[in-house]
Amino acid sequence: MDAVEKAKKPFMRGDIVVYTLLLILSLILFIVTLGVKTERSNGFSVYFDGVEILKCDFENKSVTVIDNSIVKKIDDANYTISTNLGVNEIEIDFTESSVSVVDTDCGLSKECMHMSFSDGIIVCAPHKIVIRPTNLSGELIIG
Repeated sequence: MDAVEKAKKPFMRGDIVVYTLLLILSLILFIVTLGVKTERSNGFSVYFDGVEILKCDFENKSVTVIDNSIVKKIDDANYTISTNLGVNEIEIDFTESSVSVVDTDCGLSKECMHMSFSDGIIVCAPHKIVIRPTNLSGELIIG
């Protein structure tokens, strides 16, 4: 096959096979991801340095403070977490089934205030605070 014949054909037979395989693979991945059910969180747990200090159940609209020396209730939706490393304030929204860090005293970029509970885990690294969603059986959802 000379250069003139190659210029007339936009695709070679091998190109068409590769593109067809990529299309089939893309369709399979699309169909598989449609079939995957994501597990919705029914609550969350707050950990300080790996130890659970607060637990929330969105369905029952209940909050259990496990360590009263660290967690203080401000009102039904707001709690302050005070440790030797600093202070964080969390806000619970039962209607949206979410939690967020609304205030923190770390001098860094305050990343935890910009994290979304829908993303899975909220982490305040300077204060060693982790907020993890739990599923219907109370088990952690690894996200």
